[in-house]
Amino acid sequence: MFGASAKAVSIFDFCVTLYVCYRQLGQTRADLLPWAWAINGCASVVAGPLATLLALGAGLPTVLLVASACYAVAALLAGTWQKDADLIIEPDIACFGYDDFARAADLVRVGEKATREVLPQIKQWLEAPVPTAAPSMNLRPATSGTGPLQNPLTAK
Repeated sequence: MFGASAKAVSIFDFCVTLYVCYRQLGQTRADLLPWAWAINGCASVVAGPLATLLALGAGLPTVLLVASACYAVAALLAGTWQKDADLIIEPDIACFGYDDFARAADLVRVGEKATREVLPQIKQWLEAPVPTAAPSMNLRPATSGTGPLQNPLTAK
């Protein structure tokens, strides 16, 4: 039904999206972070039995479609994490169906090929010299003969 037009949603995409959501929430509304973890935990517990019931009633393709839609909504709510990434490896999986589980070995090979193509760039980054930190300013309180100066810190 969806064939090659369906794009596989990986667990990596989900984890990155979840990380970005938690990071943004922690920076903007840290008081809500425990609630976010609680909601995620509750959803994790409820999702298994709910997916089973949905699969029994409507079939596995429906479950996969609903799961993909949930991931897509989460990605939209989290914003685009790709703009902050140094490298994104996106294998060409257009020839695979969303339910091509029998071709899992082929999917792995496609992913490995895409990764090998960018390995030279990754190796170059890893071999690049690490910039050294700026020397310490060694700040100390400044005083004059009559007491503290206007600016309490100056560079030595």
